[in-house]
Formats: sequence, C-alpha cells, structure tokens
Amino acid sequence: QPTQKTFSQEYVTPQEVQSLEEFKIDDFDFKTKGKPVTFRFDQEQAKFMESVEKSVAEKFLTASVKDEMKLLGTIFNTYIVAEYDSSVFFIDQHAGHERLLFDKLVENINKKEKGSQSLLIPYSFTLGAKESQYVDMILDDLEQIGFEIKKDGYNYSILSLPYILADMNLASFVDEITNESFELDKKPADYIHNKLCQTACKHAIKGGDSISKDDCAYLIEQVRKGVMLCPHGRPITLIMTKTDFEKMFKRIV
Repeated sequence: QPTQKTFSQEYVTPQEVQSLEEFKIDDFDFKTKGKPVTFRFDQEQAKFMESVEKSVAEKFLTASVKDEMKLLGTIFNTYIVAEYDSSVFFIDQHAGHERLLFDKLVENINKKEKGSQSLLIPYSFTLGAKESQYVDMILDDLEQIGFEIKKDGYNYSILSLPYILADMNLASFVDEITNESFELDKKPADYIHNKLCQTACKHAIKGGDSISKDDCAYLIEQVRKGVMLCPHGRPITLIMTKTDFEKMFKRIV
C-alpha cells in the first residue's frame, strides 16, 4: 500500500494556490474562470477545449463538490473520480495540481515590478560576426523579460537575468541562441514558459501518490475555475456519461 501524502508534506500547500482572473506574460495570454485559453493550442487541443466547455458548462463548472457531486476517490492513485448528473468525471491529479502551481508562478512573476536577479560575476562571452547577428536580433526581447546584457562590439556580458531562470546554464543558453539552427521566430518568453512548466511539474503531486478525499475535493474545486489543460497541453479532465457506459456494455446501441 502506498503511503498517503498530503500537499503539506512534500508539495506546495494548495491553499497558497489562488485562481486568477486574467494575466499576461510577454506574448503569452492566459485566461481562467472556466473559459478556454489560446496560447499555442494546436488543432487537437483546441478541439478538446471546445468539447470540454460544451459538455461541462452546466455540470462540472457549477456543481458543489461536497454537496452535489459524489466523490468516489481515486483509481490507480492517479485519477480522481467524481460522479454527478449522469456523468463521471476523471481528473488527473498531477496535471491538475501542476496547472494550479503554474498559474500561481505566473501570477507571482507579474506581481514583481522587476523580476530580475543580478549576477555577482557577469557572464561574459565573445561571438563571431554571424553569431552576433543572431543575438542582436533578439536582444531587445531578452531585455524585456528581465535580461540585462551589455554589448561592446562582439563582446557581451550578461549582468542580470529573470529570477525564474536564476539557475539556468548560461553557457548552454548562449550556445542555443547562437546556433545556426536556432529558430529565429522562437520568443525569449519561451524560456520563461518552459522554466515555469518545469518548476510546476517538479513540485506538483505525482501520479501514483495517494491523496486524501479533502485534497481531491480541493483539486476539483480549483481546476474547474481555470484552464482544463496542464501547462504542457495534456487534458486535466475527461468526462464519460451514463450513455457512454451503456453503449460500451451494449445496453443500448
């Protein structure tokens, strides 16, 4: 039997994760309150969000978790299961918690007037003419998200960087942005987004962990207020109706 964990033991306390109204980080737009968002959704993800919004608009998003839903618990110590109004809702506990933490991290970034951290020792590097051209094309964008970079000819010094990227490998970062195969349309905010995803994933409760019914109820309550996809684009909630089950058992055709 796996040891039951609570959010307070190893993970970020769920009460610290608050739902958001609306926020923006660089060119990424996020919206919550039960509405779909449009940040880099591919066709399949957009179709999923549309189907979820239609199927749960009056059920999953509005019902009282404790008073109206029948919380059945978890299966495989990974998926929360709840029944309501002739439908069964499956919630991925890791994806749901990851989404909440990701939203909270973005909120924290936007609350900071200056989300940068100065380096005790500037990171200096010298580039060739071609590599320097790559960096110059995105220099303004890098500064907008918190980098402070000093340039003298082909010599560069990174003086500060976004605090969320404080532990990044600067040598690898420079290699990437100066590589000939570097995507020039890739936004510097992608680095922020990826780091936030990694941080949220690391601290979120994992699949296979046993959590209490109270934590299950909390997650259901919170995830339905926001985006029904984890930061990586995986679905958080899947719905099966009574009719779906009856078709599978061939009670109806």
